[in-house]
Amino acid sequence: MIISLSSKSSANSYEALKSEFISIAGVEHAGSSSEVPGGGFTMNGYMPEGLSEPIIIHALDIDYDYLKTMGIDLVQGRNFSKEFGTDKESYIINQTLAKQMGWQNAIGKTITRGGDHKVIGVVEDFHYSSLHKQIEPLLITLQPWQGYNFITLKYSGIIEHELIHQMEEKWKDVVPNEDVKYFFLESYIQEAYTEEAGFAWILAFCSGLALFIAGLGLFGLAAFITRQRSREMAIRKVFGAGIKKIFVLISSSFLKWVIIANIIAIPVAYLVMESWLQYFVYHEGMQFWIFAVTILFCLVLTLSIVLFQILRLNKLNPIDFIRYE
Repeated sequence: MIISLSSKSSANSYEALKSEFISIAGVEHAGSSSEVPGGGFTMNGYMPEGLSEPIIIHALDIDYDYLKTMGIDLVQGRNFSKEFGTDKESYIINQTLAKQMGWQNAIGKTITRGGDHKVIGVVEDFHYSSLHKQIEPLLITLQPWQGYNFITLKYSGIIEHELIHQMEEKWKDVVPNEDVKYFFLESYIQEAYTEEAGFAWILAFCSGLALFIAGLGLFGLAAFITRQRSREMAIRKVFGAGIKKIFVLISSSFLKWVIIANIIAIPVAYLVMESWLQYFVYHEGMQFWIFAVTILFCLVLTLSIVLFQILRLNKLNPIDFIRYE
């Protein structure tokens, strides 16, 4: 759960609010931050050690408990600690920034912005923006520019309704003249993919509609052709042809066109989907087994419809079809 510190009074009371929230049964950790992962972080110019010109780096301001609250692990060095007074001027960076700078051991390196700041830790790369973008260099500080903007609560073993109720009560105890604003991280992240969710729904609807129309057309075509060839089927049946032989004879003409249609459609579908996936830096390519399943589904659907029509005609007396011949 993310609680917004949208006013100066609430931002100044973040420590008191954290203490109240952590006392709620089910709240495991509470941490403060300047921004929320999922929508991207602010960027500023910094001068890492070894460069002659500043570069743009994303920045996140946190308190001592934020990394633990979010479950972000360190791969080098340590987290900010109240035991070290110099940590207020220190930085933690992500793996991407360390790799970009060529720092195999980043601990002790200096990054300059309004003074020199020592790197005390390196966190594992995590997505703080949409998956449309690759993970970019990030540094983490202990000094928010204008105070923290959010408190994040990690909880378990408590239903959301009860958590909200207790959180609101604790908020009123500390900031009585201000309404609390909150949201859940999962919902916040999902908003970044609203367009994809809408596209998926439209694609599913159109695919279902196309399949329904194609099925109706195939059903009607199968009924028309089997009716046209009813006399032929009747004569073959009189001369001893079984249902299996008639089924193979009729279905072969259908299957030929179904296979041709798939040969035309599959390359087009592949190119369209691959083009759409390029909007995501991190993505898997189209798997060919999907198209194999598609062809198999089309063949099974076609054979089922043809078999239904043949079985329906097979129940009729052949004499009814050839009595006037």
